[in-house]
Amino acid sequence: MVSHAHLPGRRPAGGDSRAVILRAAREEFAAHGYGAATIASIGVRAGCDPALVHYFFGTKRDLFDAAITLPY
Repeated sequence: MVSHAHLPGRRPAGGDSRAVILRAAREEFAAHGYGAATIASIGVRAGCDPALVHYFFGTKRDLFDAAITLPY
């Protein structure tokens, strides 16, 4: 049997992938700034494939805008 825990892509069901990615993006932007942060590095920090980051947020700019928007 092959373990899929190490494979990139969707996170396991039951988790809030969007929130995990958003938290990772905030951390990555704070640590490295907008210019040096990448969708790939945010995906690594979130433990997911960069395609999932794009799925939820579109572009890096859209993700940045979501990351700096304060909840009500």
